[in-house]
Amino acid sequence: MIKNWKYILAFSASFVATTGFAQSVQDIQRLVEVERYKEAKASLRRLSTSNPNEEVSYYLGDLYLKEGKPDSANVIFSQALAKDDKSALSMIGLGKVALAKGNTAEAERQFDAAVKRTKGKDANIFKQIGRAYADTDVKDITKALGYIGEANKITKNNDAAAYITLGDIHQKNPNGGGEAMNAYDRAIQIDPNNATAFMKKGQLFVRSKNYNEAQAAFEKVIALNPNFAPAYRELGEMNYFVGKYDRAVENFKKYRSMAENSIDTQIKYASFLFLTEDYAGTLAEAQQVLQQDPNNLVMNRLMAYSLYKTNKVPEALQAMEKYFQLAQADPTKIIASDYAYYGRMLADTGKPAEATANLEKALAMDPQNLDVQNEAAGAYVKAKQYDKAIAMYKTKIAAKPSLVDNFKLADVYLAAEKFDTADSLYAGIIQARPEYATAYLRRAQVAEAKDKGQTGAAKTAYEEYIKVASQDPTKAASNKQGLFVANYYLGFQAYKAKDLATAKTYWTAAKSLDPTNKDVDVALKNIEAAQRRPAATTKRKSS
Repeated sequence: MIKNWKYILAFSASFVATTGFAQSVQDIQRLVEVERYKEAKASLRRLSTSNPNEEVSYYLGDLYLKEGKPDSANVIFSQALAKDDKSALSMIGLGKVALAKGNTAEAERQFDAAVKRTKGKDANIFKQIGRAYADTDVKDITKALGYIGEANKITKNNDAAAYITLGDIHQKNPNGGGEAMNAYDRAIQIDPNNATAFMKKGQLFVRSKNYNEAQAAFEKVIALNPNFAPAYRELGEMNYFVGKYDRAVENFKKYRSMAENSIDTQIKYASFLFLTEDYAGTLAEAQQVLQQDPNNLVMNRLMAYSLYKTNKVPEALQAMEKYFQLAQADPTKIIASDYAYYGRMLADTGKPAEATANLEKALAMDPQNLDVQNEAAGAYVKAKQYDKAIAMYKTKIAAKPSLVDNFKLADVYLAAEKFDTADSLYAGIIQARPEYATAYLRRAQVAEAKDKGQTGAAKTAYEEYIKVASQDPTKAASNKQGLFVANYYLGFQAYKAKDLATAKTYWTAAKSLDPTNKDVDVALKNIEAAQRRPAATTKRKSS
């Protein structure tokens, strides 16, 4: 799989143009530019048989690197260097493999050898080394800038591909957006029809949330090349970010129809379907891929996620466990949401301790994820680990005060039977939002829990709740259960006090809220029996 969706190659345009072979290589690079990797690889393999050359080997090896196959790339570069021990491109290729494996010292040794081999006079060598740094996770851009600077000296600042690479290098700097944009603009000045440069500008505009300019840039790419499939993908993603889901789906479908028919394309499409909550479509794409590639990690992940989203929790749990078994081969591929989804599945299948353990792993990888924080706190409550849930909400509230989190914190204190603290928090919420009926209900429940139902100490609190909850008819449905609880409680307290008329009033109200509740039926029958009893006693006395 191509690791980076945003990866667009910016190969040198300075091939020797006097032969048919050079033109063929350029055609292949255009295939790479629009992410038709399988076709590009097939063409390079044919050329490696019919007309072997260090450039063919270099670009073929580079494609393997983009597929995340550094060992295969290493074989190709090594074989090319064995055939021609003066091949500077093969040295760069081996340097790129070293960078991919985190061996910076070896990479620099190979790059230095390539520069010495060409006596520091070949702009393409400097550009390819700069490209090598741009395509990796190396954060220090100093050396990369130096190599591109040398390339621009040789070309007298007149090579669009070099400036595209320069822009990509600057993007590795968190504050390098402005310099990156300047580099892409310079590439367009040199080559006004350079679709890749406009594509890069569009991506940078999205990053800075300048969506109007981004759309204009992507549309320019399509105007220059209507078959530039990645531009439709970028438009789809951008429209998703701004909430234009219909346009997002439309553009991503165009991408799917134009892009190379490959597993990588299906993965991107399935991921987009998942983002737009088309879980049935995601499952269909995932199933197709898994028939061809049962161990595909991303599709196994999306399969598990989508099964969970469609409420097929046992199947989702099984799929998630298969995913984790596959991921053991390379644990670095596991992401925070994997543990989060696994935690949710475990919680829903009655395994709170295992759920919290996985949600904690998710938080360790993504500490600021509010959804996971809430789920972890909920799992702590289910596991009766109240201290951890309290600590979680206190941390959230300290970072960003919230009435919602204060309410959840109060609920944890209530569950932990720390009644006074819970009541104080509910009181504070009522002060801030006097119309919030549920806080009154919770205060009544606190009073009832403290009293253990013995003295009717919650009577006033439940009466206040009924008063507030009845003021807004639009919330009748959400308050229905609370009103039932309040009316049943008040009816019971009146019955204990032998105020049968009042008890009947409350219990009749409770029955209207829950007509099938058998406890209310029994309660009302008890009232009827009690009301008949005095009459029967009087009749016996008169006889």
